Amino acid sequence: MVYTPESQTSDVTIAANGTVVQTVTVDRTQHTFSYRFNSVGTATIVFRTGFVIKTKRITVTTLDINAHAETDSLVLPQLRIPLH
Repeated sequence: MVYTPESQTSDVTIAANGTVVQTVTVDRTQHTFSYRFNSVGTATIVFRTGFVIKTKRITVTTLDINAHAETDSLVLPQLRIPLH
């Protein structure tokens, strides 16, 4: 949650490993941020609004999910073309 006393909204800049990935204007309710890192290891996410900066260091790990296309037991349909 971000609070700016003189406004109902706050401008927030979000950076992942030093690269700005999103700039949003948020109200005073809870919001969710998601980002997909492309490499495993230690990462840094920085939230900045005005002069306030919040830095979070996280560890990115691989997921044990098989995300490959299905290739087992595939059958191609037969085309029937009439010859007249």
